Amino acid sequence: MIYLFQRVLMPYRIPLFNRLNRALDGRLTVVHGGRSVPNGYTDKAPDFQEATIHVRSLFGGRAYWVPYDSAIPHAVEPEAVIAEHNPRIISLPGFARKCRRRNVPVVMWGHGGSRRRDVSASRDIRDLIHRHYINMSDSYACYTEGSRERFGRLVSPAKLFVATNTLDTDRLFAVRRELEREGRMNVRARLGLTGTRYICYIGRLIPEKNPFGVLTALERLRSRGV
Repeated sequence: MIYLFQRVLMPYRIPLFNRLNRALDGRLTVVHGGRSVPNGYTDKAPDFQEATIHVRSLFGGRAYWVPYDSAIPHAVEPEAVIAEHNPRIISLPGFARKCRRRNVPVVMWGHGGSRRRDVSASRDIRDLIHRHYINMSDSYACYTEGSRERFGRLVSPAKLFVATNTLDTDRLFAVRRELEREGRMNVRARLGLTGTRYICYIGRLIPEKNPFGVLTALERLRSRGV
């Protein structure tokens, strides 16, 4: 069995985890701290096995404690574990070391650091921590080819692979093809878009996505007559 850990199970990831579970012949268990409020993105039910854990938020959300061990039965030896690369999860290093002692491969996934700094060259303490996480993994799923190239300066490229952010790309490309057939001007007319410039925000309405920054940018543009 392969265990994949999520602090929160997002609806838009369910189709991808279903596909991963099929590729693994039904050997995927997704462990999470609860499901997010459904947002209508997917109506697909999970094919994979699920287990829930109590993820503790510490210091006002600045750190988390994920009880990894509590989700894996004592009699089970995982084939591998897949965990989110996030230095705020303070229980992850200890769990990764325990997996290594048991010869259980640890796959990490994530941005691998700040997109404002080059994690492979920065001496910022935060990037030193990120590099430690990348090094402690047996394999690493990068979001982009650019990330893979940067991380390849730190570790063997053989342990890096790209898994574009977990979206149902088949569905998204199908929507794109539909819109292309309809034509740009027809889409604009259907949506009542009569202006020439628009700001589009794509993301959840949560503080870490900074939706208020979009409103600030909009005010600045308006003040400049744009």
